[in-house]
Amino acid sequence: MKFNTRILLKINENPGISTPLLLTWISVDYKSKASARSALSRALRMMNALGLINEKKKIFFITEKGNRELQMQMKLKLIINLNELIGSQNSFREIEKIVSGLAVMNQKIKHDNSFKETVIDNSHFFLTDLRKIETKLEKEIKHLKYLRNVFGNQIGELERSGFKDIIVLKADKKNLDNLFKLCKKEVLIISQDQILLKKLGKKTGEKIKQSQAVIGKNNLKGVSREIEAHSRKKTELYFDNLKAIVVGKSLIIQCPFDLIDKLK
Repeated sequence: MKFNTRILLKINENPGISTPLLLTWISVDYKSKASARSALSRALRMMNALGLINEKKKIFFITEKGNRELQMQMKLKLIINLNELIGSQNSFREIEKIVSGLAVMNQKIKHDNSFKETVIDNSHFFLTDLRKIETKLEKEIKHLKYLRNVFGNQIGELERSGFKDIIVLKADKKNLDNLFKLCKKEVLIISQDQILLKKLGKKTGEKIKQSQAVIGKNNLKGVSREIEAHSRKKTELYFDNLKAIVVGKSLIIQCPFDLIDKLK
């Protein structure tokens, strides 16, 4: 957006805005306050001379002519943006922005007869250009559908091969019991919660070493309840080819895909 249009828009949005406030607003775009003040002064003098703004004791208001000019500039901004998007080599890659811009343009044409003339006079694209983009999109969609099918087949292959997956469940006794049913021999439990580890040692009769415990399959009764009760601190569980993390209210399990259904 041109500098003068930005100033005009600011005055329109803030009737009665003062020179110091305008200067503060534009200063971020300049290396020094002096250069910002000089640019602002030129812009205000020009817009005042053209009748776009009125000045009263160093505060500014937009005039009716200025409002018309601002509306025209905003219309042109939309058209210029569409010209650039549609005219680019990879225009179909910008389809979301083009569709959005065309939707705004068509809506404005419906409610403003003069806008249609503005579009025709200032646009650099034709319906033929839009149809070319549509054709490219159709080819791209066809290719994406092919890739989606191939991608889906590859995912299926990984599922059948037992590739790892992840599931997040509520960290309660029911889900933890269900998890331990998959244990074939023993569970390695790692936790920074020493109170939890001491209780597990007492309950299971297993030895506790620093921040971890190894509990045999036959001694897991009651472990789920203790882990649920001490879930504020992170606890990690390892057995066979499975890893689980209990933290807060979440039980995060990483395991082969074929085990996921057994955990739900």
